[in-house]
Amino acid sequence: HRKRCVDRIFARFMDQRKICNEPSVTRGQPTNKNVDGPNSINNSGTISANVAGIWLNTNSLISGSVNNNGTISGNLAGIALLGSTITGGITNTSNIGNPVTSGSMGIGLYGGSVTGSITNSGTISSNVVGITLDTASTISGSITNDGTIFGNTAVDIRRGSSVTNSIANNAAGTITGSSAAI
Repeated sequence: HRKRCVDRIFARFMDQRKICNEPSVTRGQPTNKNVDGPNSINNSGTISANVAGIWLNTNSLISGSVNNNGTISGNLAGIALLGSTITGGITNTSNIGNPVTSGSMGIGLYGGSVTGSITNSGTISSNVVGITLDTASTISGSITNDGTIFGNTAVDIRRGSSVTNSIANNAAGTITGSSAAI
C-alpha cells in the first residue's frame, strides 16, 4: 500500500479513502475545496490547524466515522461541519477542542449532520461551547458521554437543530458549563 500525502486535512483527501494518523498533522489556513472525504478518519496522534482540525465545508461527506484517540484541535473548532455530513458517527477517547481559545468549540455543526452518534469517553472542550448544533443540524443517534464535555455552554442545541435519540451522561461522565450544561 502506497501512502499518499495529505496536503491539508480539510482540503485534499486525494485518492486515499481512509486517513489514519499516528504521528501528527499540523497545518495552517485551509484551502477551500468541497470534496468528498475519506471513508473514515482515525487519529491517534495530533491533528491541528489555525481554524479547525477537521473542517467539512458545504456538501462534503465522510461516509464512515471519525475516531479520535489523540488530539484534534483548532482555534475555531476541533471538528466543524458546515452543511456537511459524517455518516458513521464521532467517537472520542482522548481530546477534541481547545479550552483556552475564546470563540471556539470542540465539535460544531452548522447545517451539518451526523447520522450516527457522538460518543465521548475522553474530553470535548472549549472556552465557549463543547458541542454545538446550530442552523437545523442533526444527530440521528445520541450524544453519549462517559468522559468530560465542557464549555461556557457544554452542549448547545439551537435554531431547529435536534438529537434524534438522547443525550446520555453516564455515571462516569461530566457535562459542565460555566453558564449552562445543556
